[in-house]
Amino acid sequence: MSKIITLEQAVAMIPDGATVGVGGFIGSGHPQEFSVGIEESFLNTGHPRDLTIMFSAGIGDGTDRLGLNKIGHEGLLKRIIGGHWGLIPKLQRLVFENKVEDFEFVFVNDGSKDGTYPELKKLYKENPTSERLSEVSEKLLSEMTLKEKIRMMRGHAMGVTIKNVFTRGRYYNGEAYPAGGCKRLGIPPVLFTDGPRGIVMGKCTCFPVSMLRGATFDDELEYEIGQVMAKEASAFGANLYAGVCINLLRNPRWGREQETYGEDPFLLGKMGVALTKAMQEAGDDKEKAYQTGTEWCIMQCKDLISHGVPAVHFYTMGKSRNITQILRECF
Repeated sequence: MSKIITLEQAVAMIPDGATVGVGGFIGSGHPQEFSVGIEESFLNTGHPRDLTIMFSAGIGDGTDRLGLNKIGHEGLLKRIIGGHWGLIPKLQRLVFENKVEDFEFVFVNDGSKDGTYPELKKLYKENPTSERLSEVSEKLLSEMTLKEKIRMMRGHAMGVTIKNVFTRGRYYNGEAYPAGGCKRLGIPPVLFTDGPRGIVMGKCTCFPVSMLRGATFDDELEYEIGQVMAKEASAFGANLYAGVCINLLRNPRWGREQETYGEDPFLLGKMGVALTKAMQEAGDDKEKAYQTGTEWCIMQCKDLISHGVPAVHFYTMGKSRNITQILRECF
């Protein structure tokens, strides 16, 4: 078979009942034409159908136009496994109307049950070295089933989102979103909060947007801001923060440009490092953090390659000018 096939040939390779894994993050790195092709094939022929779709971050734009929203049809999908549902309303509707099966609501496990994890955590705290960390990690992995390992890579935001719609009147990040975890072994999930103008939960401080903070060229001030964010994230139970936006702005029409520090790689690096260090500084001495209760968060630096363009970022990787040239010049 040729290494290059047509869209129609690619879609025809998906049999009814197949499991399809989808890459990308929100609007970046997703093969939009492939989603369009699957939708057109289903609407015209009824195939492929009864698919199981798996994704890590809901690829969409909050409407019916882009990303996974194109395949949100009853009959086309049978089962949905994924996280970050805020931008895929067509898939949300399939769930709310019970038109897809085996959808699981997962609630937060605080890791308090007896299991391997609490025992190994105690062992690590007695000697918090990198060697001991590797030892206990390997021990946990050896006891996990394949299903449990896969589940560690999943977010479990849907149950929390629905609860917050009814109890708080908001749908996104009203409280920390859980991801991963293993109830059988007592492994707690990581607890996610978004940004980047500050912690988005509750009535946390609303700092100036990243673009304005970048205009100060003051990484020491950004460090101080990060310390406040760490305290507020901890106060609301979060330990994973996705607010270090070091996406290199390449087009002012992007629409989310205020979330990043600017268009200069050096400036993005200095400000991003300052915020990251401030929020996980205690991570360099975890034993001290355990003893003193120092607030710190795992940091997620996000929206990196080829994300700083307008809605056409769904097509950028395939239809842009020489991608190698862009990577070398900008990144």
